Amino acid sequence: DPFYKGHSFRDANWFPDLALSSKDLLHFYSQVYPNKKVDGIVTVNFKVLEDLLAVLGPVTVNGTTLDANNVFQSIQYSQNNIDRHDSEALKNRKGLLGQIVPKIISQIILTPGRYRDVSQLIFAHLQSKDIALFFTDKGLQDKFAEHKMTNSFPKQKETQDIFAVVEANLGGMKSD
Repeated sequence: DPFYKGHSFRDANWFPDLALSSKDLLHFYSQVYPNKKVDGIVTVNFKVLEDLLAVLGPVTVNGTTLDANNVFQSIQYSQNNIDRHDSEALKNRKGLLGQIVPKIISQIILTPGRYRDVSQLIFAHLQSKDIALFFTDKGLQDKFAEHKMTNSFPKQKETQDIFAVVEANLGGMKSD
């Protein structure tokens, strides 16, 4: 694939423990951006986006109004229903999400009356592990780990078996 330039963030979900995967994430990032310093990584499941839109209301991107009920289908459609022979369309097929997020951030900033709702939603998603955090600062990482917000895999006890299935989508081209 001429667009694939090696491993990227989407390729580093090999471990059920975010701290372990973050080592690979940071390594891959440093390969592309060797002079940038990363303080942390925030992982977000799609449910968070839907719930934010439910709290904040719809956003409009490229003339399409997206809300909690249609955002998943809209993003899925924009990624899959393209002319695969059009190299520009193929390269930009995941651009809709990148356009939605800044609009949601603006909506959060511009609606201070929703700060409490948004902060409660974020806290709930941290608790359910739909949002997970990793920090390069050990003290900060340990503090968030104490509150179980780092998606750390449980430590195995001597008499305990732990089983986990982790699916990695290497290269974003469905090579699982």
